[in-house]
Amino acid sequence: MPVHLLPNSKFASSLQTVARNRDSNIKDFTWATSRVNRMLVEYALNFAEYAERTVETPTGASFDGVEIKTEICGVSVIRAGESIEQAFREVLPGAPIGKILLQRDPKSLNPTFFYEKYPDCIESSTVLLFEPMVATGRSLSLAMDRLMLAGVSESSIISVNYLASPDGIKYAEENHPQATFVVASIEQKLDANGFMLPGIGDFGDRFFSKTYP
Repeated sequence: MPVHLLPNSKFASSLQTVARNRDSNIKDFTWATSRVNRMLVEYALNFAEYAERTVETPTGASFDGVEIKTEICGVSVIRAGESIEQAFREVLPGAPIGKILLQRDPKSLNPTFFYEKYPDCIESSTVLLFEPMVATGRSLSLAMDRLMLAGVSESSIISVNYLASPDGIKYAEENHPQATFVVASIEQKLDANGFMLPGIGDFGDRFFSKTYP
């Protein structure tokens, strides 16, 4: 499946300007990124499966619409991925959310798996995988591996990503060609330490820490 970029707009660009500003406080950062996260979730749901459905309107006429065909499940890569949960709950109240914990070695940049907990319906669901930062792509690819080991079809995974490097998204896409990737922005490159440029800083710290930087 191809990579889908969030449609650009001046308002979306203004949100990115606030989020990327190193001087933005936690209130401004969380406001801006939460708005983008909501846009990402709504856009990602375009790539779920739908079935036709006809309903009767209050005027007695018929309306030919659609409804989501499968159950939708969110899975957050702890901890930055948890920043997308509120947007997911606003769009799909009551939808289940799972968790996966990975840790990237700062020297090798390779991720290690530590923990996962998924809803019972995970195998039959379309899964929105929340991983805001895709630098090398290795953590995202490992998270997808774990979902597939849990019984999720690769084609049922929709990766929801705030930022991605060209190499990172290419790596994840090549290792999981049947998955869908929805990204707000593809960055210029990675620096020598594996951080994206122009970047946004440590997403998890900026979203959850009141003392950042």
